[in-house]
Amino acid sequence: MHKSMTAVLLLLCSVTALANSPKIVAHRGGTADAPENTIYAIDQALKNGADKIWITLQLSSDKVPVLYRPSDLNTLTNRSGPVSSYSAQQLIKADAGYRFGSRHNHLYCNKGIVIPTLKQVLQQFPATDFYIDLKSPDADPYEQAKAIEKVLKEEKAFRRTRFYSTNQAFLNALSDHVQRFESRDETRDVLANITIN
Repeated sequence: MHKSMTAVLLLLCSVTALANSPKIVAHRGGTADAPENTIYAIDQALKNGADKIWITLQLSSDKVPVLYRPSDLNTLTNRSGPVSSYSAQQLIKADAGYRFGSRHNHLYCNKGIVIPTLKQVLQQFPATDFYIDLKSPDADPYEQAKAIEKVLKEEKAFRRTRFYSTNQAFLNALSDHVQRFESRDETRDVLANITIN
């Protein structure tokens, strides 16, 4: 009896330790290994053992959440200008691998790697948890929140997504049932108060 109880206790401790162990999060879908914020990058990160995926969102001109980080498309793609000047249909035709790699070695250029929508990503990876960074430089916070929540509802993805932004207005616009991280400013205030005390 004593041995059985000890074995059960050890098993419970092991399960608890595993559940609370550090997780590997692929930032921007694994930006060092593949064109960031793409389905290809996310797929590679999961194959490489990532537990969760951090992605970056902006809003297209037709109010569709798409995965892209820089303020200008020219930074990573064969297009130029802000994400908000293109429709989702136009963005999914942009070459998201166009500038990945060294200056003279763009391994993923013209390989069909595109800017995906949030909906496509949630459908492609239904068992994956996502941390989502809101980066739209010019989006209306409430329009963006409405567009995001529509996708989360359609894909039943409220429990496997958590949102972050350096723009507090983006987080404030999300409804209460959307999971979010504390803002950078709140975190800094807490750390500053801890340091002062």
